[in-house]
Amino acid sequence: MAFSTNKRTFLNFASPAPLLKTYCILVAIELALKDAAVPAGRGGHDVPTMLDNVADSISGAPSISGALKSISLQLRRDLASITCQEKGGAVGNVPPYSYPYIRYSRHSGDWGGVNETSPALISGLEVTCNNLLGLLTTHGSTIGVHL
Repeated sequence: MAFSTNKRTFLNFASPAPLLKTYCILVAIELALKDAAVPAGRGGHDVPTMLDNVADSISGAPSISGALKSISLQLRRDLASITCQEKGGAVGNVPPYSYPYIRYSRHSGDWGGVNETSPALISGLEVTCNNLLGLLTTHGSTIGVHL
């Protein structure tokens, strides 16, 4: 558990801002998955693929495996629904394999109504991340992923 302090720090960061709270949860989960030696997938920040890898490695707990797969799919959808400013200034969507792009979200009201992310989409991502956090907190010792 090499990242214990970092995981605790990110999980204990109190913020009412959904995007910041979500980002901190994803950082802590990524560190926990890397601590468990789960292959990082594409680009090193591919939390959905890492979750799929954990789900595929679980034997004897199909409900946990299924829940991980379901949340992984929802996380991919939620991340891809967030509009962001890409490198070079182009408008795009957050790649599901690289959640740090959420730092460049195009929030409603900041871009004159052009390609903005609604607060509802960010709230949806927050709900998914909280559900994932709950699942890993409850079943982490069973699957070897410790927050």
